[in-house]
Amino acid sequence: MSDRVRARLQHVLFFPFAPDDVEWTGEFRTWEPIDPTMFGAQVQLLVGPPNDAADAFDVFVCSPSWLCMHGRQLEGFTHPLLGGVLPGRQFWFMERWDPVSLDRAIDNVLDITAAGDWAETANRIGRYVEWEYDYRYDNAQDEARGLSPMEWPDD
Repeated sequence: MSDRVRARLQHVLFFPFAPDDVEWTGEFRTWEPIDPTMFGAQVQLLVGPPNDAADAFDVFVCSPSWLCMHGRQLEGFTHPLLGGVLPGRQFWFMERWDPVSLDRAIDNVLDITAAGDWAETANRIGRYVEWEYDYRYDNAQDEARGLSPMEWPDD
């Protein structure tokens, strides 16, 4: 028997990023882009420990060609601490839209990130998908070691 906490996917919020898809309201498993090799969508995973509330994890799923063509339109495209460099944790790339592959990738992340408690599990998920509370985990780790909290520069 495993002592690890595996997160439970409670819901997926899916927002295609294309003018043609603005009226679309459904789930990612039924969405079909006009061109399956040119797509982008904001995905929010609501994930939590078994039988508990969920935290939000956000990722932008797109084709590389879509990012090349539209990437500068995204809010927050460049990381404020890294200037003109975009770290990749906020993006998952797919050459071609395939909801089955996306579903499998989400499930695989939840499998490989199981840990001893929810905070550790969520932190591990955050290595693949941006976690809304990652700064809290960092602050708790610093505090436990007697370090002063991280100071974020003003934009």
